[in-house]
Amino acid sequence: CGLAPGYGFLMGARIAAGLFGGVLSALCQTIVGDVVPFERRGRAMGIVMTSFSVSTVAGVPLGLFLAAHFSWHAPFFGIAALCAVLALFAAATLPALADHLDGPPRSAMAGIGQVLADRNHLQAFAFSALLMFAGFTVIPYITIYMTANAGVLASQVPYIYLCGGVVTLFTARLFGRLTDARGKV
Repeated sequence: CGLAPGYGFLMGARIAAGLFGGVLSALCQTIVGDVVPFERRGRAMGIVMTSFSVSTVAGVPLGLFLAAHFSWHAPFFGIAALCAVLALFAAATLPALADHLDGPPRSAMAGIGQVLADRNHLQAFAFSALLMFAGFTVIPYITIYMTANAGVLASQVPYIYLCGGVVTLFTARLFGRLTDARGKV
């Protein structure tokens, strides 16, 4: 995205980033499910979900700041540098997750078919898809709506994201702990 010369290339790069980001988000949650014991998994997922809040609290305002003071390319280069550092940290700290390689080879399609045969999984996928769709159809337009209709100055928009993110910094971890204390359902 940072190397995009114009809008068309940027849009294609953002779509590719979104596709890979969705897979990485699911992979992150899968790793938590595999590594963290069931009785502490809610707390761990709360921490993971808090990272999404951090991206709102720190990422959006910082990205807007970098774009305003340097160029619209700067936030993307900043993300790339941060990802490189985090990838090195993850490589050094994450346990090897190779248990699935033991035993006879399994068909990926058979595993997918088994997951899709469960009605509960289909409902969970539909709920997650609708939740993500709702968020991503509303959130990108908050800035436009607030500046065009509510009279908020463009320089004040980062505070909206900051306040929303700060609230979820606390609630994501709280809900994670509540799932461990009161049950996952």
